[in-house]
Amino acid sequence: MDKGKHFLFCILLFGVGAVLFFQTSCKTPKCAAKQFVKQTDSICLLLLPSSYIIKNNLKLNDIEDFDSLDDEIKDSLSATLTLFLNSINDSLFQTSFYSEIVSEMKSLGYRVYGPSQIIEFITKPPGNTYVVEIVQLQLEEFSEWYDVDYDFVLPSQQNDFLLNGITLSVWLKEAKANSDSSNRILFSEYTNKDKLKGQYSLDFNTGDMFYLLKSKSYLEQSHVDSLWLPAAKQVSQYLSDYYMNNFVSKQFKGNINLPYYSYNATKHKVKIARSGRFIIM
Repeated sequence: MDKGKHFLFCILLFGVGAVLFFQTSCKTPKCAAKQFVKQTDSICLLLLPSSYIIKNNLKLNDIEDFDSLDDEIKDSLSATLTLFLNSINDSLFQTSFYSEIVSEMKSLGYRVYGPSQIIEFITKPPGNTYVVEIVQLQLEEFSEWYDVDYDFVLPSQQNDFLLNGITLSVWLKEAKANSDSSNRILFSEYTNKDKLKGQYSLDFNTGDMFYLLKSKSYLEQSHVDSLWLPAAKQVSQYLSDYYMNNFVSKQFKGNINLPYYSYNATKHKVKIARSGRFIIM
């Protein structure tokens, strides 16, 4: 091979090597997060559903000495103050919540196995295999006062707005399969409630400020019955981000100031998660 051809061959070889190097190595945490997104199918999850759901009406807890009241009065108060919880189909709610998480995680590329596939799951080679159990679901009904800055408004113009709401709290138990590592409890919650829109306005005739309520949308039973859907999507997002950030941490061991990333599957973008992640217990 003459010198000219040898030189061109070396340049070509160097270029191919450089491309391969930058494709297979990441110099930044964000690059590692993007790399993880491309290989989610390497992770196997055994996802186990919850066996029951807890329902609690916090409005009753706010009644002083409620437990000391006679049963007839307690039943009457419970029936009056419980707007949503008693009408929820527990079994359907739990099943729908679980099925949505399975669907979401599969759509993100993960290989997901259910209770009927445990034998198939345990035959997978050790490595990126994890067991995730929905250990507890809890629905809490509550009411709260809408926060109007009464230091800003004259007492004669004060209006109190009581909002009803419902919160779904979720506890997951997560552990690596075939490992002695301890379980992690991952917690999240999703809330929906009555919504108000208003503004502070000035009465030009008197010079007084007042709060003008413009609209109010009420929480309905249908919103509560389907609360599993946005909550399951949120849990799926948090779970995928959890594994992505664990991958990044392993690539940059010893770096304690790593950003926490979130992947937007719709826009195909990795960004820093300003808020929204599991609380790890």
